[in-house]
Formats: sequence, C-alpha cells, structure tokens
Amino acid sequence: MKDILTISDLNNLKLQFWSMFFSKCYPNGYYEEKDIELSEYIRTKYNLSIDWVDEFTKYYDGVFDDNDGYVNNPRKLRVELNGENLLEIEFHPGDTVFYINGENIGCTGPHFYIHKISWKNMLDLVQKLRNVEEVFFLLLPMVYVEENEINEVLNSISCNLHKLPFELEDCEIIKKCIINNIRKK
Repeated sequence: MKDILTISDLNNLKLQFWSMFFSKCYPNGYYEEKDIELSEYIRTKYNLSIDWVDEFTKYYDGVFDDNDGYVNNPRKLRVELNGENLLEIEFHPGDTVFYINGENIGCTGPHFYIHKISWKNMLDLVQKLRNVEEVFFLLLPMVYVEENEINEVLNSISCNLHKLPFELEDCEIIKKCIINNIRKK
C-alpha cells in the first residue's frame, strides 16, 4: 500500500477505510438515546480487522512506548479542497492528525483537538468538488456546529452518507453519533 494516498485510492479500500475512519475520528460520537458509541458500533458491525488497521497505520509492537503512538513516516491522505486548499490527514497508530495547507487543524487521538472549522467554512471548502461526499466526511471531524445549524447538518449527513459503504439501516445511528460529536457545547 502506498504511503501517500489520494481520494481515488480509497475506492479499493472503501469498507475497511471508512470503517476505520469513522471508528477513529469521532471520539465523542455517542447516541445517548440508544446508548451507542460510534467507534464500538462500527468496529463490531462491520468487523473491522485490527490487522488491516495495524498495517494501514504502520503499527508495530512498542510504537506507544517508543513514540507515544506516532510513526515517523505515517500513511497520509491528500485531498484538494476548494480555493486551492489542500487537506492532508496523517494516520498514526495512536492518532489521526488533520492539516490544511500544512497547518495542523486538529487530531482525534487521545488528546483530541477538534472543532476548529465552522460548518459554513467547511461547506465553502468542499462544495462542488468531484468527490464531495467523501471529502465532506473526511473534513467533518474537524467541524463544529451551532445549535441553529443542526437540522441542516443532519440533512447533509443523510444526503452524503449513502455514498459510503455503510448499510442503510445504520445511517440514523451514525448521523446521531456524528452530530453529538461535532455539536458545539
């Protein structure tokens, strides 16, 4: 597997990649009404292979002792956004780190640092892109949503989620977990 991936590379990795991404990138994804935590739900429901995740993130025995879960040459996804902006996501065994134009905008690991992009700003970055559905979800963990935007966001998640390899019956659970993760508190 290549170290530098593009959005088109994800087509071959679709179910594994998106299962891993959703299970790692929404650290507060919880649907209180049904007592469902997104990471656990996705890993269990979609049989996410730990071996595949370890290979993808370049895990090795001792990585947490040696480098606190970070590798020197992580697998990286690069995606062009609107306005000549470049989204890069590094996948480490212990963290997923997000950059726009080389500037760290957050991470979803144990010391998560999220909610750095407004909903409106995110829409400006992704609207009218060729693979808008995938890019939408790649950037969504870094977004914060105001209370008055929740219905719009839920509708957008519903409209875009069908392009990902999740079963239709899971969409309601996934979107409720995501909104609880990105809702500004």
